[in-house]
Amino acid sequence: MPASDRLFDVYQLPDRRDMFLTDWDVVLIPEGIKNLLIAYAQTLRRLARVDSSGLALRRAVLLYGPPGCGKTSLARGLPAKWSMVSQTPRVGFIHVNTHALFSGIRGEGQKNVLSTFQQIAELASGGLPIFVLIDEVETLGSDRTSISLEANPLDALYQVTAFLESLDRCARELPNVIFLFTTNIPKVIDRAVRERVDFVLEIPPPSAGYRSLILIDAIRSMARAYDVEELLRLATTSPPQPVWTDLIEESDGLSGRALRHVLVIAATLAANSPALHPIHLREALAQVSQAEEGLRQSSGIYIESYQERATAAAAIAPAAEAVDCQTGVGFGADITFDASTNMGAAMLEEMKSTCTAMKEMCETLREWYRDQHEPTTMVPAPRRRWPHRG
Repeated sequence: MPASDRLFDVYQLPDRRDMFLTDWDVVLIPEGIKNLLIAYAQTLRRLARVDSSGLALRRAVLLYGPPGCGKTSLARGLPAKWSMVSQTPRVGFIHVNTHALFSGIRGEGQKNVLSTFQQIAELASGGLPIFVLIDEVETLGSDRTSISLEANPLDALYQVTAFLESLDRCARELPNVIFLFTTNIPKVIDRAVRERVDFVLEIPPPSAGYRSLILIDAIRSMARAYDVEELLRLATTSPPQPVWTDLIEESDGLSGRALRHVLVIAATLAANSPALHPIHLREALAQVSQAEEGLRQSSGIYIESYQERATAAAAIAPAAEAVDCQTGVGFGADITFDASTNMGAAMLEEMKSTCTAMKEMCETLREWYRDQHEPTTMVPAPRRRWPHRG
């Protein structure tokens, strides 16, 4: 199997198995969730002998939840972990680079999707068990009912259709392939894509107990650069010290990734100190929590709760309802702003002024277009009379 490709990366285990097992181990969540994920993979492998049409099998697993909670790391580590549990010596892993599938050239995105799945089929033709990770699957399988033909070419629809048809073909012809999908915003995934998933598993934010474990693990990682004995003593005594308990309470709402990054901020605050102290960790937590709260209030699409998020695009969709067919730009509808959305008032005002400026620019472009293309009356120049020579 080739080492890499422009549209995806390919690995054959046991090569680099340790790297992928690290991805699996670093995600600290209840073991029941990990065991369930392994059971899903084992079930789909066992059902490889079954006719897929009889059970509507698509051999796909969807992991959803807030960002930073370990979905991608678990999906990357699953093939290596499953190969160990099932004692399967050789396993293929393909990580699709979804960003590389899109193109500004008409029809190129659809072509890239079909080409990717064709190459996956060629790699799977030998019968080797293969896991295919499509991270942020909403980029390929976005809800077609929300696609605006004014703002998006038909290529967007064709690309989703190509994705669905390719999944169906793989389900029929490649029983040795298992697809792993991840998403932060399941609501924007097309219903047809969701119905082609056999198992759906939520990867939730860490509870207080797991936030403590994540911070302890991150603190131990800092031991090579700082003295962390005081922090470890506070965290590992039974029961934990009140100072540590307060820190865990203050970290409520942070993802595993954000919690680990807290130690980077704390290290910055302790740049002139040989040791990390609770005060550094507390100040770092305050900074990270404040930053995330600011992003949440400004409707940051990957920070807000995925269960309550209202997409920002819905608030400004009326602004681009129509496109002038002559100039290629323009607004055909009045701009309206709904104060009931969860977007901050300041952001709405800024967007309103920006859209107003864009409308004025479009009017200017229309006038310029008319000046350039409307016929003008040609006034003949007076005939020149040459002087008479007598």
